[in-house]
Amino acid sequence: METCFEIDNDIHQNPSPITTASFQMRKKYYKAAIIFWLCLAIVVTAVAGTPSKETEEAGLWEELMFSHIRKMAEGTFSKNDLAACEAFLAKAEPVDRQKWLVILARYQIRMDHDPLGALKTVGPVLVGEDKAGQWQAAQADAEQKEETQGDPAAKRGGAGTRPAHLLAPFPPVAEWSIDSINAECAVEALQAHLALKEYETAMDQVRFMGPKLEKLARVLASECGGDLLTAMQRYDQAVRFYEYALKWLWDQRKEPLPVLPGVKKVTRQKSLQRVVPAGKTKTTALISGSPETDTGGQLLLRPWTGDEEYLRERITASMVNALRLWDIERYGEDFVLYREAEQMRREEARYLEAYLAYRETEQKYAETMFGEAARAYGIKCLWALAEPGNAEQARKTIRKMEETLNINRKQQTAFRRKKLSSEEALAIQNKIAECERKLASMNLVPLGKAAAKAAGEATNECIAAKEFGLYRGEVIEAKADYCLEILYDPEVATDWYNRALAWFDKAEKMTMDLDSLQVPEKSQAVSAPPPEMKTKNVAWGNIEWAKLEGGKIFNQRTSSWYLPYHRMMAQTKKALCYFIMGKTKEALEMVNIILEVDDAERANYKEGMPNSYSRLKAEFAQGRIFATAEELKSFNGKARVAIMVADYYYEMEQWKEAAERYGQIDREMRKDLNLKARAYLDFMLGNCVVMTEHNDDKALKYFEKFRQEYRNTPTWPRAMMASFMVYQNKCEYDKAMSTLKDVYQKMPDTEWGKRAYYHQGEFLYATGRPEDAQKIFETCLKRYEGTWLASGAGQYLERIKAKE
Repeated sequence: METCFEIDNDIHQNPSPITTASFQMRKKYYKAAIIFWLCLAIVVTAVAGTPSKETEEAGLWEELMFSHIRKMAEGTFSKNDLAACEAFLAKAEPVDRQKWLVILARYQIRMDHDPLGALKTVGPVLVGEDKAGQWQAAQADAEQKEETQGDPAAKRGGAGTRPAHLLAPFPPVAEWSIDSINAECAVEALQAHLALKEYETAMDQVRFMGPKLEKLARVLASECGGDLLTAMQRYDQAVRFYEYALKWLWDQRKEPLPVLPGVKKVTRQKSLQRVVPAGKTKTTALISGSPETDTGGQLLLRPWTGDEEYLRERITASMVNALRLWDIERYGEDFVLYREAEQMRREEARYLEAYLAYRETEQKYAETMFGEAARAYGIKCLWALAEPGNAEQARKTIRKMEETLNINRKQQTAFRRKKLSSEEALAIQNKIAECERKLASMNLVPLGKAAAKAAGEATNECIAAKEFGLYRGEVIEAKADYCLEILYDPEVATDWYNRALAWFDKAEKMTMDLDSLQVPEKSQAVSAPPPEMKTKNVAWGNIEWAKLEGGKIFNQRTSSWYLPYHRMMAQTKKALCYFIMGKTKEALEMVNIILEVDDAERANYKEGMPNSYSRLKAEFAQGRIFATAEELKSFNGKARVAIMVADYYYEMEQWKEAAERYGQIDREMRKDLNLKARAYLDFMLGNCVVMTEHNDDKALKYFEKFRQEYRNTPTWPRAMMASFMVYQNKCEYDKAMSTLKDVYQKMPDTEWGKRAYYHQGEFLYATGRPEDAQKIFETCLKRYEGTWLASGAGQYLERIKAKE
């Protein structure tokens, strides 16, 4: 098995399996009392009274042992905590001393920025008192000579001075004594060398000690190795180290936490819980005793400790950074910047940050394909920021950045009291300056109506600069979408969709020389869009839209289906505008574009399978979208346009866009909707949860409203049937059957009631009750003669008879 400590073809034995550290809790005995009632009084007092000093000490022991790494990172590890560590160290048994030495060394590196001090702390444990003393003496002599010969003003130990560095080599790692007890001391010595930028020495230490470590020491050494390799710009190897660190950190949770050595417990029931300090909600509470088990007695992972959860977040962030640097090395910074902006916009809906990322890409790589794409999608971000909900989210982001800046400034104030080198002081100043720069940029981004105005101006400038340049049609289409989806003005939107369609038609025939806009060869493969507009889901067999992941360059130069896709979307949304304005005949003609350009929908249509063309065609003819004509009557004015736009995306199976539109209605218009309109909105919000999040429990929160609040609305039977499907997916069969019965009993003579009765038979058959199912199917055959219900019932009856 390969391990992350095998570097440059150096092969070492695999790390040994994790061994469970066992500490035996000392049991508390009470001396026999002469008088029984006196003994009872003592016990009652011990249980009901205030916590004893021993109990408080045990709590502090756990706080320091399981949360000190996180507290140091957050800057909340206080002088009192440091004094407590020193006190525990002073009275610790020899076998327990290393635990406290490790914490003190970590404090020196993380809080005091004194890696040399950390080496002095752990040195005697690793190489013995004599060798450690010899190294300290040699280091002190070298420092004195350097100060004598160098600039007197550049002394060590004050803010603005040169950083401390190793002048006398620490004893080589081959001379270290490393075992399960002092392993973390060895890791801190490694961390000290990394902090001192002794990279080659630190790498030798990683290679040597890695296979000898286990548990937390192995995790921390792997993380340190990743940090070291990142500093050495060996990013691919750094990623491998971080991956191993995360794997081992996860595996560590299979082991129970150690009990408190040397601390007595009053009773088993009164044992302390390892809890996170008040106010620290990011971390998980600790547990006492053994790991959790399921009902079958199988070992489960225990909850994260405060330090473990912090380390998981820190290592993950380091790995993401190493991956980013590796990708820049492999594919170029232009691709990585563009991909990050795309992920913020397409996947995370962080339009403020995405806009700034696009701007950076455009400024750095103007007149390239990445720069052109960034310019167009930056304008799309402005249109998105015109929407009130997105604008408010942007304001929250700005407030969060302000809070981060204040935290950094407070940290700088605290660090000024410490002995920082000029290098460390500069790092903190740069961190604050970067935060100030981001905040200033965010505050310049227009929001709301100002964003719409800026987007309109940018659209005109973009088209004027190069009318048939890349992405201009998308920019025009985005303006049309804004008019329809934000302003709810189908007439103005129609004009802009006409302009977009004219551009797409002309661009398809244009022979303009665009050879100057090429995707760089190193990123061509990774940025290539899917080859087809729709693909078959391997798991379910459904036809789904191709997913444009972050970083994919999608235009008429890179994809054969770019122009057909945008023509189809612009023309079907134009058809929707005509339908909203009452021009149904024209709308029906425009829907034909789907069969002209979408091969998957055309194939489904020919085979009689569900397809977007048939849905829109039939619904326009019936005066509806996904909402029935009766449901649409509950919506008026802008709300009616908004719900039809959301329904359009739902019927086109663009679930994410549909969910965004229904969510926008919920945020902006809910308070003005009547009961029936709210019922339909909640029904669709639940459907979107099923389609986008696959979260049945969350969807049921919407559907369950129909049992009481929305029971007498037109949407009730549809929502109840949706509830039935969810209960069925959750294997809650009693609730599923009860729901079907409720629909049938409430409206037996309606289409919904008949369907609910038929589905009862299907459900009984599927759950192994063919005799009960037979009775229902026989009734369906007689009662619903000549319908699809009777046809389906007949087929089931043949199956049942064949199995008899």
